[in-house]
Amino acid sequence: PLYITSGYRPPYVNQAIGGARNSQHLYFRALDMQPMNKDFRKLFDVLKASSFTGLGDAVFMGRNKGFFHADIRPGNRVIFAY
Repeated sequence: PLYITSGYRPPYVNQAIGGARNSQHLYFRALDMQPMNKDFRKLFDVLKASSFTGLGDAVFMGRNKGFFHADIRPGNRVIFAY
């Protein structure tokens, strides 16, 4: 089970929180999530094995913000740190 911490964001919300100018959240192609059981490693492994083409790692690669970002952006897979 997951907590979804962010999904679709209207432009004014995205701007207010400092989201990327062309965020996938603006097009409802992105989710930010955290595992309810706190097993971040397992969730990241599941996301890497999924069809998501954009994975934002805000736990292991970047500052530990306690969530992962996953989106279905066009093109090749990208894994990036927040």
